Amino acid sequence: MKAMKIRLENTQNGHSKWWEAVVREDPSSVSVTGEAWVVESFWGKIGLAGDKTLNRFYTKTNAVHYVEGRVKDKLRKGYVVATATDDIKTILRSVIKNNTSEVAAPPATAVPQPTMTGLWDLF
Repeated sequence: MKAMKIRLENTQNGHSKWWEAVVREDPSSVSVTGEAWVVESFWGKIGLAGDKTLNRFYTKTNAVHYVEGRVKDKLRKGYVVATATDDIKTILRSVIKNNTSEVAAPPATAVPQPTMTGLWDLF
């Protein structure tokens, strides 16, 4: 199976950084389920090599779920999708706004109102 890849970039507010994930089957490992998956995450400053981490998962579903969570987090922080393979676009279609690199920005007038349940969100 070929690897699924997604690359996000953030150039807002003076940032110049990128984050990339590669999801692939790991033939060197076998889990209880008979398969093993790896998510390689890369990140750094645009134009530089950056750093890398490796996470192993028992199933493809768990690996993709991990990437989905990271992509949601990055999009909230102002990243946009720079490139993505078609298979990962299909899987994450609801997360990456129907395969576009445009991320809906929150309304400029939205100010969180402190409430008993939302008070902890401010910290």
